Amino acid sequence: MTSCRSPAAVLLAAALSACSGGDRVRLDVRTDLPAALRDAVEESFERSHPEVDLRFSLGSVAETLRELEAGEADFDVWWAHRRVCSFGPRRPSSGSPG
Repeated sequence: MTSCRSPAAVLLAAALSACSGGDRVRLDVRTDLPAALRDAVEESFERSHPEVDLRFSLGSVAETLRELEAGEADFDVWWAHRRVCSFGPRRPSSGSPG
């Protein structure tokens, strides 16, 4: 059985795991969410969790995957708006030689 968590819960868990004392914690989130949604999430999240400075950076799924594969990711959480169905190699279609 799989379980789903709300994005806010995941962000909070990531932020709290990075806490060190009473300082405000910065949480960098890579996403492809539309600007209006990013702004609404940031405002709501920071209102509920003033100890966290939520920062978004914009990047497509393809760009983010390239950065992750190259070891160049500079964010704490990746929140992809679009679904990624497969990371494996493509399978030939039934009509293709295999």
